[in-house]
Amino acid sequence: MNAKRAALYIRVSNDEQAKHGYSLGEQQHDLEQYAKKKGFAIVGLYADEGASARKAISRRHELQRLLRDIEADLLDTVVLKSLDRWTRSVKDFYKMQEILDAHGVTLEFTRETDYNTDTSSGRLMLNLRLTIAQHESDNTGERIKYVFEGMRRQKRVISGKMPFGYRLENKKILIDEEKSEIVRFCFARILEGNSIYSLLDSVYARFGVTMNYISFSHMVNNQSYFGRFYGVDGMAEPIISQETFERAQAILKRHPRKASDFVYLFSGLIRCPVCGRKLIAHREGGNLHAIYRCGRWRLGAKIDGGKLCSYSTALGEARLEKWLLENVARLVADCQASAPPPKKRKSPLENIRAKMERLREVYIEGALSKTQYHERLEKLKTQERAALEDEIQQANPAREMPAVLRGKDFSAIYETWEREKRRAFWQGLIKRIEFDYNPERRLTPRTPLEFRVEFL
Repeated sequence: MNAKRAALYIRVSNDEQAKHGYSLGEQQHDLEQYAKKKGFAIVGLYADEGASARKAISRRHELQRLLRDIEADLLDTVVLKSLDRWTRSVKDFYKMQEILDAHGVTLEFTRETDYNTDTSSGRLMLNLRLTIAQHESDNTGERIKYVFEGMRRQKRVISGKMPFGYRLENKKILIDEEKSEIVRFCFARILEGNSIYSLLDSVYARFGVTMNYISFSHMVNNQSYFGRFYGVDGMAEPIISQETFERAQAILKRHPRKASDFVYLFSGLIRCPVCGRKLIAHREGGNLHAIYRCGRWRLGAKIDGGKLCSYSTALGEARLEKWLLENVARLVADCQASAPPPKKRKSPLENIRAKMERLREVYIEGALSKTQYHERLEKLKTQERAALEDEIQQANPAREMPAVLRGKDFSAIYETWEREKRRAFWQGLIKRIEFDYNPERRLTPRTPLEFRVEFL
């Protein structure tokens, strides 16, 4: 019998690290010893450092990676120290539990052995523990909010992170003379009618400092620069006047950044062959041609004596599109031929019926009123009928080659599609596109490129 595939999940917040000396290393050792004793095969470690249990699960990046691996059927169990490492929110717990149930993955706690989601008593204990934990978390949040309000009234510094142009010294906010000159320069240029984009090159040319569009946007919209911190005026010496700030805002509002309505077929899919970042879509040639460039090369920033990214070449969309049309059917067929058989997972119908069974048990435990139980049951019955009809009327095409690729006239059909449909086709088929970069290619740009394509 194969050993269970186990993921180790560890989390520690900054407060816990400071107050109690908790560390990721200690948790990792504890989980590894537990998994070894149980005979589990450890297939991954997922560590969220500085992540509070009150933080939304969407902002806990390692937890999100873990959930994606669960949905990909790469795991059988998740091992963690205690329930509060997972979440302190009842809502978030059941949201994640649905994912676990759908893929047959269990939770195991090394320091709490009295929670078993397979029994009604175990689920009742979990409900009680989660409710208490969420209550404690909410109380802590209210106490912190109260303390922060007092610090604002006393004009005391709350955070050690300062906006560009300021520095913190002996708990006092002071002006950083070197950086504040850049701030004044940027606001002066805006008052002259320059755009935020033009500041990218102007600041680098004059100060040798690289920043991106988002950093500049935050800067010119930050009220801290006229001395307002945490919504309180006079917290620090202003770098610019409030009048200058408001005039700059009025100019920026007259010329808002407009979202492009041009449809880029491969946006977000192509990786830079040097730094690995996603290439950014642009248009050139009188807005006729779509190209993809690395957004980091042009900054010229230095890291260890070298450029942030040396890939300065533009990849033409038409060139990539032509190559894909000639090769996509072969690539998809090769991918399917080499793919392992999928792990059997519960169908939507089975998941709905499992929810109905859990609902019945929760009602029996007294956690729901009769009215609440029947309202939720009717919704599930409606979903059950729809899922049953879907199972009868259609087979699951998830691992089949898209039907259009099996036709001999795919290219002719593709030519009839609008750009929106072409984009939807590629975005629904491809996960990422990679290729190799040889600087000498710039001398012979017509050298054929070979792309590597990873499918969804």
